[in-house]
Amino acid sequence: MKPAYIDIGELDFSVRLSAYIKQLKNQGQPASLVMTYPDRRCLYENWAEKVVNVPDEFYKDFDRKYQWGSHIGDGKCLEEEGQRQLMDYFNKKLPEGYCVAREMGFIHESVMVHRLSKLFVPYPYEEKLIGKKEILVFPRARQIPVFGNRDVPKIFYIKLINQLCDTFKGYTIRTMGLKFAAYDITEVEKDNYINSVEEASSLQRVIDRCQIAIGAIGSHSTLLVLTMLQGVPSFIIGKNQVKAERDNWLKTKYCFFHTRMWVFKNWKDEKEYNKAITKAVLFFKEAVGYDRNSRQYSIVYKGE
Repeated sequence: MKPAYIDIGELDFSVRLSAYIKQLKNQGQPASLVMTYPDRRCLYENWAEKVVNVPDEFYKDFDRKYQWGSHIGDGKCLEEEGQRQLMDYFNKKLPEGYCVAREMGFIHESVMVHRLSKLFVPYPYEEKLIGKKEILVFPRARQIPVFGNRDVPKIFYIKLINQLCDTFKGYTIRTMGLKFAAYDITEVEKDNYINSVEEASSLQRVIDRCQIAIGAIGSHSTLLVLTMLQGVPSFIIGKNQVKAERDNWLKTKYCFFHTRMWVFKNWKDEKEYNKAITKAVLFFKEAVGYDRNSRQYSIVYKGE
């Protein structure tokens, strides 16, 4: 039986799993099969021999909104029971001749994520984009309470986008994300603002937009890890800078703004909003002259 890898967890797990799959191919032993969501196929299709979608009935059997680490579920099941249940489930759903790889773990993050070697390189672009440069905004807003604690209040993003639009009039300010996991910001009325938060999308769209992005901003989430992996200078709002530094594998230019609290939804200080927005504006003015290839600035904004 050929080993198969299952990606049904949150995006952080996907990025790490795909880096492991890349390393397998780099070593001349490409993964036989990866089963994942349609919007994440792009993370594997250039490196695995075969990529397939999770079966249609998966969405009835499990609630995707409960993605957590490498597994999915509401956390109520016993770990051993949940591990066995998911192993049995996917072994029945995989194409004939495949079985779940022995290093896969559905409850605790699997061994491959932490101990096995990984290759972190940018994902390839699929669509060639031209036109105005952009600043990408990722207004994370998970609806499940246990995950929603890391949602920065919506009003912050409204203020941020308005300021970015006014400051960078020659650039497009674009929000991106899925509606079940991001704010659908329609309150901003600016000619250079585009709301690209959608019901369904592909990560390939985010990856492709990175080729014309001079910067990205949002609360500490894997989408900002992804933009740094694509070489986009990124402004991260959060509490754990150590993790942000550790996950910046290509040492892309970034700025970390501390909220001084773990529950971002309680971050409601207007003065802190203004301070973060001011720092973000200065960061993106510098990023205009950032050379991704040399990791150097050709033009540096010195401030007032």
